[in-house]
Amino acid sequence: MNMNNIKTLTKKIVFGILYPALYRHFCRKNTVDGSILLLELRFDRLSDNLIPYYRHYKKVGKKVRVLCLDTENKKGAALLRAYIRLFRAISRARLVYLTESSNVLAAVKIRPETKLIQVWHACGAFKRFGYGLYDAPKEAYYNDYDLTPVSGKRIEEVYAQSMHQKQEKVRALGVARTDICFSGKFIAAAERKVRQAVPAAAGKQIIAFIPTFRGNVAGAQMPELPEIESLCDAWKDSAVLLYRGHPAVQERPEIPPASADFFFDVTDCIETESLMAAADILITDYSSVIFDFSLYQKPMIFYTYDLDAYDDGRGFYFPFQTFVPGKICRNTEELLRAGTEALCGLWDREQVRRFKEDFMGACDGHSLERITDAVERIANQDQKDQA
Repeated sequence: MNMNNIKTLTKKIVFGILYPALYRHFCRKNTVDGSILLLELRFDRLSDNLIPYYRHYKKVGKKVRVLCLDTENKKGAALLRAYIRLFRAISRARLVYLTESSNVLAAVKIRPETKLIQVWHACGAFKRFGYGLYDAPKEAYYNDYDLTPVSGKRIEEVYAQSMHQKQEKVRALGVARTDICFSGKFIAAAERKVRQAVPAAAGKQIIAFIPTFRGNVAGAQMPELPEIESLCDAWKDSAVLLYRGHPAVQERPEIPPASADFFFDVTDCIETESLMAAADILITDYSSVIFDFSLYQKPMIFYTYDLDAYDDGRGFYFPFQTFVPGKICRNTEELLRAGTEALCGLWDREQVRRFKEDFMGACDGHSLERITDAVERIANQDQKDQA
């Protein structure tokens, strides 16, 4: 038997026998105790997607458990121990909130007393994922979720198809972490934080430059930058350009000495949420930050020098050229023109408004309340049906 056959057989045993057996063991040992489990699979701490739920359930006096498995940094026996913890925790939980797919979790059939709530880590629908990929996975990566809240009505069908979910279980209820975008207190604090971190921004407009990476995540590369000196010459009297790289990119941009009071790398000192809240203009490329930023109803510019060649292996759900709510720039000259117009207040407000309504229409500052209410109705109805 060759190595590939051994790997295939091992995987079948682990996913088809071991993981289901572990879960059944803990279900026999434990009863559902009414707790809420907030589950982070890849990370060692709660993400912004789950923190609102933690605060909500603590506030109303519910029993909340947090499980952060940090699977990206575990292998072998350590990874198996993490999955044992996963099955033990889920066997007791009444509600399980998770933010991504998992072939490990999808290997087991969750008992009906436990409700799975998939609060996906991204807003909108931009680049293809899950079963929407052209080379869709053959194995299961998604459970039969009891509820998947999404950011807008237009993408309910996209998520249902990409996750192989029943259409009625994917609902435009909003995204809880976006509630803060409607808080004047948060926006004011974010602007103070950014301007304190970058004193040169005093009295000037803030242009946030938030591109995604190139290549794959494991070897993520920084994209090519426009000619910073040219942007500096044109905009330095009225604006600063604040760059925040993708978390997967280790490389940092070189700052030309002549542009040191104009171009700033804030990757390590300002989180994306605060930068977007404080920004007057966004420059990006193929990043999903456009959905969150659309809530602020401010101009967006797309610096896509490699649009014809760009391929992250997934493709787009919608044609890029007609989908994005802003001007597409292939080079520095076009970026200069679009940015100068935006700084002067010349941009298509109606285009951004339509984009927000289409893809973020359910995000209005009350998403958390709607989602938790819907979850309680699902759980309570199930209890009535079993009575």
